[in-house]
Amino acid sequence: MENNQNSYFELNLRNMKIEKEKIVSFLKAHRKQKKLSQGDVAQKAGFFQQQISKLENMTIEFTLEDLNAWCLALDLSPMQVLLHTHPMQPLTEDLSASEERKKREVDKTEILAKTKEISDKVRDVLDYIKKM
Repeated sequence: MENNQNSYFELNLRNMKIEKEKIVSFLKAHRKQKKLSQGDVAQKAGFFQQQISKLENMTIEFTLEDLNAWCLALDLSPMQVLLHTHPMQPLTEDLSASEERKKREVDKTEILAKTKEISDKVRDVLDYIKKM
């Protein structure tokens, strides 16, 4: 499961579908909540303290490997961070949106049918008037 989580996370990171600022902010807040210094996290992640500082201040980019080490140093998985910072929409919302689209399609079809019906009636009236 962890491999699937990392693959999913990596895919989203590469496609820039996630906002890095949210991730960094969450990790920084989590570090402070755990009362860890940047040095503590750096030691656990195998980084220098300055690197954690630069990551938290977003003066350097992070790779997936950096992020994985950073998360693990805070006893988090990348998937936990991703789900916390970018909650997924419930499936019911997706279904209701799909149902709404179908309803609009039906409404469009009905409108087109009514428009044709009215157009035919107008044509009939105009033909009648011409014959007068």
